[in-house]
Amino acid sequence: MGLKNAKIRGRHFTPDDFQRIFRLSFLAYLLGRSLSLKLFLHSSSLDHPP
Repeated sequence: MGLKNAKIRGRHFTPDDFQRIFRLSFLAYLLGRSLSLKLFLHSSSLDHPP
């Protein structure tokens, strides 16, 4: 079974769809990581004032 014919919940997914989903999830992952990093740095700077 190739990726071209992959059916998920009755919907046909093309390789373009997979690429788009992968890119979106990767961007969301990077965004979440940078946000959590900012929050971590912010909270640690509050704990230890310069």
